[in-house]
Amino acid sequence: MGPFEQTLLTIICMAAAFYWGKREGSIAGSAQTWGVVLEAFDASHCDWDQEDNELTFTNEYGKKLNSSRAWGNATYEEPSDISSD
Repeated sequence: MGPFEQTLLTIICMAAAFYWGKREGSIAGSAQTWGVVLEAFDASHCDWDQEDNELTFTNEYGKKLNSSRAWGNATYEEPSDISSD
């Protein structure tokens, strides 16, 4: 294999790796993001109403929260201060 063919093969492999990583990264990133959102709202699943453009979160006990109320109930915990002695 000459230098031209080797360079061409390398470019093709790099392009394939880029598009594969981009596709897999978006899928894994989306799944991880929704996992964090569901955990933050203590929900087992969410439904999206396309007509009202509204998300509804449902917890394991069947309680439903729409997205505007769920965001209002989200809590933020301040990180504990670490003091050095």
